[in-house]
Amino acid sequence: MIIRGEMTFFHEIGHSMNANHDDVDEFKDRKKECSPSDAQGGSYLMFPTGTEGLLPNNRAYSHCSLDTISYVLKYIS
Repeated sequence: MIIRGEMTFFHEIGHSMNANHDDVDEFKDRKKECSPSDAQGGSYLMFPTGTEGLLPNNRAYSHCSLDTISYVLKYIS
């Protein structure tokens, strides 16, 4: 399991790859996918507030973040 400092590191790496927080208006039509409830696995790494990292999604990027990061990687490659 990754610890809080590592989750913060990966969160900031997401920002450096142009990923927004998962709760921004840009993703309002994808709320269930980008900002699920605890019962659905919890928030992802790019959620604006930190977590204990105990839920499965807490240690992963959402599809919304991955879509943004993928776009940047395609652009620079």
